Amino acid sequence: LLDRLPTLLWLAYLGITLHWVTDSSPDQVRTRQLIDGVTPIISRLVGLARLPGGRRLVTDIASVIDLVSAPAERAAAIR
Repeated sequence: LLDRLPTLLWLAYLGITLHWVTDSSPDQVRTRQLIDGVTPIISRLVGLARLPGGRRLVTDIASVIDLVSAPAERAAAIR
């Protein structure tokens, strides 16, 4: 996880930024709610990664992200 954590956090940041850019709610309330909801989830996932059962879940999530962010040639080889 240590080598993937920066990428996972960067992707979460990009997702929140994308939501913020398109958020038409007053004072971007929905974006603030998204941040309030996602922050503890990310924190828990990082903590779970230290446990054997949680590590598998985090590895699965990271593998899916690797698959969709990989160049087309590598993604085809992974499948």
